[in-house]
Amino acid sequence: MPKLFREDGTEFPTSNSILTVRGISSGIRGMKFGKLRPTLVLLDDLQDSDMAENPEQVQKLLSTIRKDIMPLGGRQRLSILNTATPICPEDLVEQLRNDKAWKTTTFKAIEKFPDNMDLWKAYFTIYDSESVNDELHERSLDFYKANKAQMDAGAELFNDKHFSVEDGHISGLQKLLEIQHAIGEAAFSSEYQMMPKKISLAIDITSSIVNSRQRDIRELVVPDNFVFVAAATDLNTSYAASLAVVAFKPDMTAHVVHYKTFPSRIDQKLPDGVYAQKVHELLGKVRKHIVSLGIKIDAWAIDAGGKNWDAVTSFTKTVDDIKTCAFAGRASHMFNPFVKSRLRDALNHTVLCGDAEEHVKQGAGTKYVFFDSDYWRMSV
Repeated sequence: MPKLFREDGTEFPTSNSILTVRGISSGIRGMKFGKLRPTLVLLDDLQDSDMAENPEQVQKLLSTIRKDIMPLGGRQRLSILNTATPICPEDLVEQLRNDKAWKTTTFKAIEKFPDNMDLWKAYFTIYDSESVNDELHERSLDFYKANKAQMDAGAELFNDKHFSVEDGHISGLQKLLEIQHAIGEAAFSSEYQMMPKKISLAIDITSSIVNSRQRDIRELVVPDNFVFVAAATDLNTSYAASLAVVAFKPDMTAHVVHYKTFPSRIDQKLPDGVYAQKVHELLGKVRKHIVSLGIKIDAWAIDAGGKNWDAVTSFTKTVDDIKTCAFAGRASHMFNPFVKSRLRDALNHTVLCGDAEEHVKQGAGTKYVFFDSDYWRMSV
């Protein structure tokens, strides 16, 4: 083992140390040098983006750390230092951060954001205009110089000296906010703030998007050999009512020929009568749109789960130009086939998903149309 000495002849604390390097997936378990076991383990960025977003890979890494690395010290004390950047919620770094066996220190690039972000919005309006027109960022820099005191007020940085005048920056805050503007809030929060955010994406699915995923299918055209066309509406009154028009072959091969959403903001706390009226108005818009398509619709099924039951079943009775029915799962607490009032409201206007035998027992007879909703969903 190497011995290291200072100029005065005294030995360095690191003298007699042994350094070795291993990949996370190679020969770590039980590692030792002669009879010596490790006393310090340094872990550096064990995960990449693909691994961080894969729960199975995260658990595999955690297992390696806990089963192979943490016991390396044997009977002696072992210190482990892990340097890493969190990539997404529930990744390896976040799992270790929440583990009480680990002490975590987080370094944020911006400890506190400026009090006046409106001026920074104005700054980036100028900045983006310069970028679009291939201009130097001189006007935006002049704006910052003129308003620097207000734009910097309240900001606290981990290192406010980390910037370069040659790059057009006169402060670390300016540089960091330009990086955030370029890479987005989510990436900046992860890479520079050590606080990955869970991002929810609201995607507006249009008919053109749906049809772009299909081959040789044109919107609003039912292909040859497709013998049944169904319309289905999922009713989320606080968000939207959707309309999917789907054509079927006899073997249940299906193609979406049209899709549209109808935004809605109906408060479910409204009195039942008022709520039903608003649902009728919303479904009336969907009905009007269906008629305007010029496609023969063999059946229109409308989601009647939860509070929608009475409103939808009453609406179906008002539709005389399209064969329309309420659509409820067998677990729906709003439907009981043995309650006479429910039978009267639902008769000829209801489709139940699930096992038909559950609804024809006790001599009830076959009063409803049944189908395997999972099979239909998979076919589509």
